Amino acid sequence: MAQQGGVTAAYTQTEVSGGYGRAYGKVNTGLYSTVRMYAFPTQGKAQGSADVTAVIGVPLAAGLNLDASHFERFAVGQTAIGDFGFGRAQSSNASLTYRLPPAEGFGLGAVRVRASRDWLAKSATADADVAFRIDGLPALMGGSVGYEWYETNASANKWRFALVALPR
Repeated sequence: MAQQGGVTAAYTQTEVSGGYGRAYGKVNTGLYSTVRMYAFPTQGKAQGSADVTAVIGVPLAAGLNLDASHFERFAVGQTAIGDFGFGRAQSSNASLTYRLPPAEGFGLGAVRVRASRDWLAKSATADADVAFRIDGLPALMGGSVGYEWYETNASANKWRFALVALPR
């Protein structure tokens, strides 16, 4: 049973996920998918959706890695509960990370640049991260500065500042 606003609806959810990853030498690839179906028998509504994600990881040099992914979602039908509804989605992400060799004490651990694009919303982000080794912490910690760019609404463009953590 789900409720949102003035709508209360009995529903069923069926979801199946799977994936396949394969290494070609040092290059790692993967293809993953999820298919889901929401059915609202009382309201006579149903929605099906399928997600597909392709990923690749490429070591370019010692400590330097390129990671990229692309995501697609296809959806048909309607839901009785708005928050359960999915729509078409299409996005891409890429990051380039350089990890310094492990060392003791405080010091620079990694630098990373990231970019993402939402093809349907016509927006993009770019971020630059700096992460430090700090004795006693299980992860590299640091800061990030980035920018969000909206092609159709320049007044929404903004700078972003964040804390980041990377696995050691």
